[in-house]
Amino acid sequence: MTKVNIQDVAKGAKVSAMTVVRALNGTGPVAPKTRQRILAEARRLNYFPNALVKGVKGQRTKTVGLVFNAATPETTADNINLMVHELQRQEHLPYIMSLVPREEDLKRCLHSYLCQRVDGVVIWSDYPPLPYSAEIADLLAHFHASVFVTASRLRYASDQVVRSPFPAIREVVDHFALTDRRRPAIFAALPVNQAKVDCFLERLRFHGLATGPHNCIDTGTDPAAEKTFFDEEFPQVLAQRFGK
Repeated sequence: MTKVNIQDVAKGAKVSAMTVVRALNGTGPVAPKTRQRILAEARRLNYFPNALVKGVKGQRTKTVGLVFNAATPETTADNINLMVHELQRQEHLPYIMSLVPREEDLKRCLHSYLCQRVDGVVIWSDYPPLPYSAEIADLLAHFHASVFVTASRLRYASDQVVRSPFPAIREVVDHFALTDRRRPAIFAALPVNQAKVDCFLERLRFHGLATGPHNCIDTGTDPAAEKTFFDEEFPQVLAQRFGK
């Protein structure tokens, strides 16, 4: 297989080799659309700058990519600030990117980090569940280190911090039972959070409480549908359950 070089990327993106260098290394002004076209062509050709090769041999940049989904409650500002503070305390510069970790978005993000010679990445992927991708695994292998913060263990060879929500759910149900709550319910986006709902219902039954459809209020997984739920349906749910 012929080794891809910077001229190949420049030819495919219809720009000069110097423009490719500026786009990949962030060393000069490049129009946003041109930068995106160059990054897309570099991804298509599986090209990484020579500087990355030097970094793999030991020249570190002391930078860490931090990927999180700001739409989930788990990635609160406090949690993100704690991670940033700890990285800075250890003299690492964080590059923060907020996105829903879908496969294509995450591949673009990781490739961009590699082009910027980032040493490692921390990916907070509680929701939605991140399916295994051989391409993502290959990109992760180029970093000195990679860490996932997840709700369940993934197939990737990266280090993983598994944050189980189940103890907190059981604790809430225990409180419901202790305080004689009559209409306990859990808000959940189904089907991705079915395991949380199952845990909630199981704990209700443990306390001898009856369970049924009224114990789960499905908010939906589509962001637009979720907004509609809280704007229009949620007030009706409260009125039905608790009265005016």
